Amino acid sequence: MPIALRDVACALALTLAACAPEGDPAPVVQVAGYEPARAPALRWAGWRTDVERTTVPLASIGFSTRVAREDFLPIASPRFASAVEVELPDAEPVLVHLGVEGVRAWPLVHLLRRELARDTVDGVPVAVTLCSLCASARVWDVRLDGRALELGVSGMLHRGNGLLYDRGTESLWRQIDGLAVAGAHAGRRLRPLPAFTVSMGALRGAHPEALVMLAPEEAPEPPFALMTAEEVLRGVPPRWIRTTCPEPLALVLSDAAHGDGVVVIRDPATAPVHRAAGGGAGPAVGSSAAFRRELDGRALTFRVVPGGLVDRETGSRWNPLGEAVEGPLRGRRLEPVLHARAFRFAL
Repeated sequence: MPIALRDVACALALTLAACAPEGDPAPVVQVAGYEPARAPALRWAGWRTDVERTTVPLASIGFSTRVAREDFLPIASPRFASAVEVELPDAEPVLVHLGVEGVRAWPLVHLLRRELARDTVDGVPVAVTLCSLCASARVWDVRLDGRALELGVSGMLHRGNGLLYDRGTESLWRQIDGLAVAGAHAGRRLRPLPAFTVSMGALRGAHPEALVMLAPEEAPEPPFALMTAEEVLRGVPPRWIRTTCPEPLALVLSDAAHGDGVVVIRDPATAPVHRAAGGGAGPAVGSSAAFRRELDGRALTFRVVPGGLVDRETGSRWNPLGEAVEGPLRGRRLEPVLHARAFRFAL
């Protein structure tokens, strides 16, 4: 279970309150057009998922006959260009992975209508995912028992989070935490890769050579759009989503072992399109990413300055990607912490 995190960098209270007891089938979010899943309905729709093997009540999974598994076509062969060649506004949010073989980024605006890109990072097959309902973007290592799963978007939901499925067993996997909630793989988890969201301008300035995914080829529009780009990127759930949880975006750690040894660096440059709940009237918090504060055995403390942070120990200046760009530590990099940023109802 993710732990609550206080944003020490920006003094933003991003605490997480439980919305329903674990295992409670009562929905914490209701989406128009979705009903509790039932075995006969799944069979009628052609699903081969073993619904006798689940980690959550089957009725807690949202199912709609209006959203089929092929309505969201994965980006199977993403194309890339260097950050300086990609024509995207500086404020555009991009999901970034700092890999051994280089920096790779996937613009959220390109993931919105597909929700899934199949890619390879440092030789590892991955699924780059975005839930267009709860605004969670994650990167998953799709290897399981020595074989790579071929994932797709099921069109089903659990706690307002999109469920992926693997084409081999049609097990259903939560996009936000990689947990298989139903099917032959129920109870298994995918391994996450560290990734975080920053502005295209910050990425372009720090890593002009970074490979950025280009817009995918045209695909049919899903017949039942979950959310618009504006709603996802500005953090404004549409009115037809009803939830018993607070709606604002929450940032939570995936690994409790890091505890208070974490600094969250905010990138306010994405604020024009990535705001807290309330849209234009809400606080312009921008995107944010979590990093370990410890470097060379010493825990750094930070103060906020325009465009990033300065550590009090050495006076070095850090950019939104957790990299020291000025001062004695210039060229050093903080280790990204596994984390998720999403609406509270999905966590």
